[in-house]
Amino acid sequence: MSEERNSNDVKDKISIKEIHETFWRCRDFELSHLWQRSIFLSAFLILCFTGYGSLLITMLEKASLFAYANLLAFSIGVIGIIFSCLWIMMGKGSKAWYERYENAICAFERKSQYMTPKASHIGGFHYQNIQGYERPQIQKSFFKGNGGAYSPSKINIAIGQITLCLWSIIVLFHGAVAILGKDIISLKAFTYIILIGGSIVILLFFCAVFYRKIYWLHSKTLNNE
Repeated sequence: MSEERNSNDVKDKISIKEIHETFWRCRDFELSHLWQRSIFLSAFLILCFTGYGSLLITMLEKASLFAYANLLAFSIGVIGIIFSCLWIMMGKGSKAWYERYENAICAFERKSQYMTPKASHIGGFHYQNIQGYERPQIQKSFFKGNGGAYSPSKINIAIGQITLCLWSIIVLFHGAVAILGKDIISLKAFTYIILIGGSIVILLFFCAVFYRKIYWLHSKTLNNE
């Protein structure tokens, strides 16, 4: 009788295998919902950009509504900054959770008390220890079909960071117009500022993309292979 009771108690308890499977499910859940959560915020950002574009047209075509359209554009820029910050926080939060689960899985699978010696040797994402494993070729070129050493989660966060910079520039611009007047738009130097500033931004972006030691968009794991 006592033996049956003990066996039932063992069956009711959570096993190590179930905990391991739970870690994997939680990790997969965070990865699968990483972009789905961002899609929710992307709708609001698209509305902000659409509204800003229509106000910009109004500013250029209707001089009588210039001041009002400028203030509304400033307000939309502030809203865009808020949604961009939320995008970044959502991406970073999701990344933090799935990395936590990956670290737990890695520590779990490297423990000899939980795994067989052979499984422990290749566990914890040590796929390079698998006999016959061949590392796929990685290319940085945008015009080749090979895989690249980029991190989708970092790219997701970078989208929020880029939109945050754009909205910050928009807010500063319309704030300056509201204070100094619309005459600053017609200044010849303003054209050069946009052209030179845009060129510098593009140059810095491609340096961050192609220079492997800048881990803004790159995966450290893939770069270090």
